[in-house]
Amino acid sequence: MDKTIIDLDIGNEIDWVPSYLAESAWLEHIPFAFWLMKTLKPRLLVELGTHWGVSYSAFCQSIEQLQLDSRSFAVDTWAGDEHAGYYGEEVFSSINILNQTHWRRFSSLLRMSFAEARQYFSDGEIDLLHIDGLHTYEAASDDFMLWKKTLSQYGVVLFHDINVRERGFGIWRLWQDLKNDYPHFEFSHGHGLGVLGVGQEFSAPLKTLFAASSCSVQAAKIRNLFAARGEGVQLRWDFRRVGLHLQKIEEEKNISNLTVRQLKEKAEILQSNFDSEINCLSKDLREARDNIAKDQIKISKMVESLEHQKLSLKINNDELESKNEKIKILEQEKE
Repeated sequence: MDKTIIDLDIGNEIDWVPSYLAESAWLEHIPFAFWLMKTLKPRLLVELGTHWGVSYSAFCQSIEQLQLDSRSFAVDTWAGDEHAGYYGEEVFSSINILNQTHWRRFSSLLRMSFAEARQYFSDGEIDLLHIDGLHTYEAASDDFMLWKKTLSQYGVVLFHDINVRERGFGIWRLWQDLKNDYPHFEFSHGHGLGVLGVGQEFSAPLKTLFAASSCSVQAAKIRNLFAARGEGVQLRWDFRRVGLHLQKIEEEKNISNLTVRQLKEKAEILQSNFDSEINCLSKDLREARDNIAKDQIKISKMVESLEHQKLSLKINNDELESKNEKIKILEQEKE
């Protein structure tokens, strides 16, 4: 094995299974986060910009598995910005439940702006600072300058997205400025991650990492090692995401099947009600027809009776006229 890799003191931590995964460009840096936490052993770490909590969960998992005497703080408004996108309350709710369930012994979430949170930290007490907020040059530069004094003599700063050069991202320019003044190392995979040594005292593995930055061969070996492990984490998430997608499809299918069954049952009930209504109407129609037939018979008899009465009346009239004629004749004879 290459001496540089040996001097980094890499153990099985880079192959740990992450306890929490979500959609994030930070997934591919989780193995490096595990190694950095083992190497740096920060007494206090602060993350500026947490979103779904992929990077923060990696730090917290390390504290737990390495049994470090560390405190950690995640600072975020959990409202989003123009680069991360704007989102609803579900994001904070998710990370808050995760934090309360697993890490509340040493971890706190500060729901506020980075500037508001600054007052709660003293100069020189932070060993690890992760800056992952709004990625314009101005915003990232302001964040670094505002929090720079909080860094301890062991202080390391992480900058995410140093390899993104679109959509107004300017942190790559800030990284170009800062790396000229401090020991550093940069990764290009996973949107890029810059590691800046702002302190004065570093462990031997960290010194090896920073020193490798000046040697393209050594730097490439380190980058390839962590990129390969990061790709494994990304694939793990991709498989899980596919599984979640298939599960969602299955649930939607079950819901669709349930809906079809419910609609079928409702249709059967409607058909049954319709058949009952038709039967009732048919019965009423038959009864109405029977009543009409009976009425027609009655009417026929009444017509026949009326005809008979008319005939009788005519006969009576004829007889009456005949009698009247006879009376007239008799009266004439008398005269």
